[in-house]
Amino acid sequence: MDIDDDRPKPGNPLDLLEREDLELLSREELAERAERLAAERTRTLAMLERKGATQSVAESLFRKG
Repeated sequence: MDIDDDRPKPGNPLDLLEREDLELLSREELAERAERLAAERTRTLAMLERKGATQSVAESLFRKG
């Protein structure tokens, strides 16, 4: 048994974002949040594209033809 097994598992950070009360944020904080989320979206989509390209290469190598 691993020592860390009893530790609570961290939640999905996106779940925390969705539950955050945006009413408490100022206009400036909301603008900064939107910019940072947009940057994270761009980063995530770029990784998704790279993984798709990698998968396509792997599939072409192992494709039966």
